Amino acid sequence: DLCYWDWSAPIALSTESLEPGKFQGRGDGQLVVKLPIGEGLSATPNMCEFALRAIQKELKRSVKLLGEMDSGEADLTELFAQHNFFQRYRHYIQFDFLTKEEEIMDEWLSWGQTQIQELLQHCESMNDNKVTLRPWPCLVDFKDGDWPHARAIFIGIHRQRMEGEDPATKQIIDFREIMVKFLVKISAWPEAERYQNQLELLIRPVSQEHLKDWLRHQQAGLVVPVPPREENDDILPLDGEEVS
Repeated sequence: DLCYWDWSAPIALSTESLEPGKFQGRGDGQLVVKLPIGEGLSATPNMCEFALRAIQKELKRSVKLLGEMDSGEADLTELFAQHNFFQRYRHYIQFDFLTKEEEIMDEWLSWGQTQIQELLQHCESMNDNKVTLRPWPCLVDFKDGDWPHARAIFIGIHRQRMEGEDPATKQIIDFREIMVKFLVKISAWPEAERYQNQLELLIRPVSQEHLKDWLRHQQAGLVVPVPPREENDDILPLDGEEVS
């Protein structure tokens, strides 16, 4: 979920020889994803539900585009167009990793990404497909007003309306229980005491509108603005919780 693949070294999708034990770590599915490392190493067991749904959605979109290309309604450039992640969702969760030294950042991020991966899996088990979380696999460097080293991780959020649900009803996604557990786990970093007062983590909900302004500052190399907290945010609570 929090990594991306270099397609100059493509993976192979195969349905051959599904006998137990043939592929290391093979899951219960019928599709084996063979990686170009090791011998018979499969990535299938590490595929979570959120990532699977995202891949299925992109494959369906590709099939649709191929049909439109056949009829002349689309061209090849649309099939390989860059994913507009930061325009795709109305709401995001933003994780700001902040440190005083670059060496600390590497360790802090490594620990944080592991905990975010577990956070995604926990959300997956609680939401019964009502909520889709799509993490952006690329770290975003930015300039903070107080910390010399700053990188952000973004997760796009989509909530599917249920059948019969009134469109005028405000959608509320309550992450309080999940975030409390996440903060407890990430605060248990074994190196936390060693780097006391040298790192911080800010977690906040951010709307697409505020993210556009944030990205304009980030791309211009300016200190990024802190998105204001709105009383009527669709996402609760995530109001600038900190770990330091």
